Amino acid sequence: MGNTIVLKISAVTEVEFNEKKRHIEKALRACVEAKDHGYVVGGEVSYIFLIPRLEEEQKVQQENDVKLGMQIITEALKQPLMQLLYNAGKEPEIIFENIQEYRYGMGYNLFTEKIENLDEAGIIEPVMVTKMALINSSSMAKMMLTVGRAITE
Repeated sequence: MGNTIVLKISAVTEVEFNEKKRHIEKALRACVEAKDHGYVVGGEVSYIFLIPRLEEEQKVQQENDVKLGMQIITEALKQPLMQLLYNAGKEPEIIFENIQEYRYGMGYNLFTEKIENLDEAGIIEPVMVTKMALINSSSMAKMMLTVGRAITE
């Protein structure tokens, strides 16, 4: 059974039209990904709920270099949420501590300015987006550790 949707996009200029069209295409791809592969709660809190597993693993790990690597990853998993809150003009440390006390799915909703169930609020993202973000960032970190220098614009 096929469904069809018709979107009418209006814009003053062709540049504006193309920009809107790209945003819509990106949103549609995200919806298809979420439908096909599942989704996690958004607002960058899905990374936060990985931290307890890493901390448990650190306790049983014997090698110091592996423990150090896990500590670095644990700290890195906090940063997307901290940056999101900082960009929104919030106090990241205060909100972050409150979110950690709650169960999976709970997070800070920037629209309502409350800690609530983000899944029920519709703040979600495709699993593939989260997975690719972790893969790409770890790849970049590995390259930086190997090379030791970077040139950026």
